[in-house]
Amino acid sequence: MAGNTRSDDLISVDLPSEADMGPAMQKLTDKQRRFVFAWVALGGKNQTRAAMSAGYNFDPNKTIGIENVASALAHNPRVQEAMLELARRGIQGKGAMIAMETLLEIASNPAAEKKDRIAASNSILSRAGISEKTEHKVAVTHEDITDKQAIKKLEDFSKKYGLDPVKVIDSVVIEADFKEVVDEEPGDETTIEGIL
Repeated sequence: MAGNTRSDDLISVDLPSEADMGPAMQKLTDKQRRFVFAWVALGGKNQTRAAMSAGYNFDPNKTIGIENVASALAHNPRVQEAMLELARRGIQGKGAMIAMETLLEIASNPAAEKKDRIAASNSILSRAGISEKTEHKVAVTHEDITDKQAIKKLEDFSKKYGLDPVKVIDSVVIEADFKEVVDEEPGDETTIEGIL
């Protein structure tokens, strides 16, 4: 229980130099920094013990107990940002190496299931920039159809999906007046040269 934390349960927290801290950690006080490092060292499991290890006072006679202080610290957005920053550094540093070692162990373990060895091997290759090649083939066909055939296809489509064929066809058909343009001699207003 959190309230039963004794002073001999505390852990020692050594802070790195401020230059080795990320921007979120640098925004915290020393006690808050110690809390973050202690809580991470404890696996995020005992915020009260982390608060006490960081130097927050334990006085059972106080109105606000250490549990409340620990909870407030754990819910402080600046502290949470620093925890996330520290976790990311761990994953990118030692965590990444542990993960890679684990993948190598699985891939090279003859006792592991084949599917697990293949998945680990593919993961290793992917991280090394050697991905498996995937190929997709798409066939596009062009079909010349008459207007009547196109309308028939739209009607069939509409009926298949419960749509009103008139609305579907009307939304596709554009009525307009047009004038056929035929090639004419340069200098005429129907050519670029004629307009320029």
